[in-house]
Amino acid sequence: MRLWSIQPRVLWDTLQAEGSLSGNPAYVWPGFWAAYDWMMLQMRRRIGPPPQPATLPMWAWARWTAASPRPDLRSRGHLERGTAGVRMELEVDPARVLLSDFELWHYALNYWYLDATDQEEIYVEAALEARRLNPYRQEPLADEDWHLRILASWDRIFDLDGSAMKRGWPPERKSIQAVLWEIRRNDVRRVQFFSAR
Repeated sequence: MRLWSIQPRVLWDTLQAEGSLSGNPAYVWPGFWAAYDWMMLQMRRRIGPPPQPATLPMWAWARWTAASPRPDLRSRGHLERGTAGVRMELEVDPARVLLSDFELWHYALNYWYLDATDQEEIYVEAALEARRLNPYRQEPLADEDWHLRILASWDRIFDLDGSAMKRGWPPERKSIQAVLWEIRRNDVRRVQFFSAR
């Protein structure tokens, strides 16, 4: 499977020296830990355990946009402005990769319920309001049942063909992200160094 991972240049040097890269907690925004923990649980279930217990995932792109699977280095936001970066083109065994819809991943990052239909959206909003539960202000919800329902709704980010969803782009226009436990030196096919805009 062809993937592209954008990383700070210093991590390229680490990969060359150590032979593999795993996620670094220093790069995880504190408010995203709950979503990261959920994603790591999904990785364990769907692609197997990490090589080491405390391993964090590495992120990559399977398709950046409908127009280009490879991330455009002229775009902003890949890394902090001025950071020396590297775009690695990878060839990875699909069994090591978990793919998901990048836009819908924001539901997990924001602790939102990911509804599949307008009717479900109306029902969920009414049910939460009736119980005085507000996932925008309470994370996690005090009601364990509704907390688990929110987490279960995030499974829909893996619906890449769009068959069960009203949200997101048509399948051919989705931005598809990838997570894997590690990037290995022998996964790398090409590199391009750049300075983040």
